[in-house]
Amino acid sequence: MTSTSQKEMEKIYAAKAADLLGEAWDISASDDEENWPDLIIRHHGKVFGVEVREVFLDEGRKGSKRKAGERSNMLALATIAGMYYRQAGSPIRVNTLGSLEDKEQILLALQETPGSLQELEQTRVEIGSDCIAYVRRLPKSFGKYTQWTHVTDRAGWVHDLEPAFLEEKIAEKSGKIEKYQRNVDEVQLLLVANRAYNSGKMTLTSNTRVDGQGFSEVYLLSYPDSVVRLCS
Repeated sequence: MTSTSQKEMEKIYAAKAADLLGEAWDISASDDEENWPDLIIRHHGKVFGVEVREVFLDEGRKGSKRKAGERSNMLALATIAGMYYRQAGSPIRVNTLGSLEDKEQILLALQETPGSLQELEQTRVEIGSDCIAYVRRLPKSFGKYTQWTHVTDRAGWVHDLEPAFLEEKIAEKSGKIEKYQRNVDEVQLLLVANRAYNSGKMTLTSNTRVDGQGFSEVYLLSYPDSVVRLCS
């Protein structure tokens, strides 16, 4: 069962792809994931389905360790931010490097920092032996600002995408096409590499074409910058 947050991300990815393609899709989520594609699109009187599949650099049979690490770090920062603001902390923006394991130690360091800063001033805080935080004091109008970032998960090299890798992901999503076509005439596939994170920093090196394996269109969205049609 797809979570609500995952379903919202699928809609965000589809909306970005449509915008980059110069099209105005009316996008709605499917209520029946067993018999319908992830998303239902209405466009110029036409109705079709779109399956959405994120792809990651280090995917294996048990998923992506890199993506799992990113999710863990996002959760850790959200937890620390929640504890910080529950104790009436001043608005701050935080960028971290290193380990986030010792949440209490990080919280204590962040609580002690804003008082020494002028508004919009930033400082570097070393927390224990394996965590560094760059903390900027924000104006009170920012309220409980929680868009904190773990820089380790964002800065990295961009890797090449191979056609064989893409076709493997297409094959994984193609198994239900016949079932979906009982409800929609056409099913497209949107592969997504979210380049905001290291796990999705991938790019095509040439005009790659792939076998759609039953999908009428296959797109690769390098979120949020570009979309490429891989087959039609």
